[in-house]
Amino acid sequence: MARSDEGSTRGRDALLAVVCLVVGVGLMANPFYLPVSVGQPSTEYVHTVQPADASTPDYGTDPIAYEQLPPDARELFDAARESREVSVTDPDDRIERFAYPENPSPENGFYLIEREGETYELWTRTIESDGTVVLLQRLVVQPAAFLLGFFAIFAGGLLARRAASRAGST
Repeated sequence: MARSDEGSTRGRDALLAVVCLVVGVGLMANPFYLPVSVGQPSTEYVHTVQPADASTPDYGTDPIAYEQLPPDARELFDAARESREVSVTDPDDRIERFAYPENPSPENGFYLIEREGETYELWTRTIESDGTVVLLQRLVVQPAAFLLGFFAIFAGGLLARRAASRAGST
């Protein structure tokens, strides 16, 4: 009767080892299926201003006089000049005169603004972010799942070793 109990224990250990290994591999493979997007990504329209200097390449762009900018563009330019960067999330707050590409280039999203004898670089761009739920998945869920997967594989290996040692002792 003892051999029957020992055989069922060995079979149970082997089955648990396989389950642990499958679950562990599934958890460690989470970068392939996580993060899951929840809701719509948020969009920001970014304005970056810095003084133009000798390192500013000559892209053949003619400077725009500050006075020629519409009032809302001047207000946004001044805010960006003071803090180096200003973001707006409402598409209505964008300046119609400017393009907002995802990857700004000298031809698209780069402007020279001349104000009071000084020339400034103005870069505009669009940034889409997935939001806090996706960020939490990347920072908490994915590492935790990977670590749990590692421990599950380790436990599966120990169970397989125990099942094999019981099989060898009979």
